[in-house]
Amino acid sequence: MKGPSLPYALRWVRGMDIARWAHRLQRWSGLFLTAFAMWHSLQLYRSARDPSLLANHLALLYNPWFMAAITLVVGFHGLNGLRQLVYEVGILGITSQRRLILVVKVLVLLLAFGVLAWRGG
Repeated sequence: MKGPSLPYALRWVRGMDIARWAHRLQRWSGLFLTAFAMWHSLQLYRSARDPSLLANHLALLYNPWFMAAITLVVGFHGLNGLRQLVYEVGILGITSQRRLILVVKVLVLLLAFGVLAWRGG
């Protein structure tokens, strides 16, 4: 007998392995970082004209939780990109890919918790 059926919205998740998820998250984090860079540039342009906007912008950027979130995204994008490069070049094989993804997760979480501890979150 089969187990309970997944709802239709979740059926596409079942067949995906962790490397494919890491690849998709790599793409999404890259899009997020591009959008963040554009938003940040626009805010700096506006802040140059109105100093009160600069204070609001800096208050958001120096928020420990915001810094931790950005560290999570940047850290994941950078470390996962290095993982993909190591895999594509052939330094490590497909069997060590799961362990490397786990190392990326742990390092990114350590970075984020380090930022929270450093900034007092």
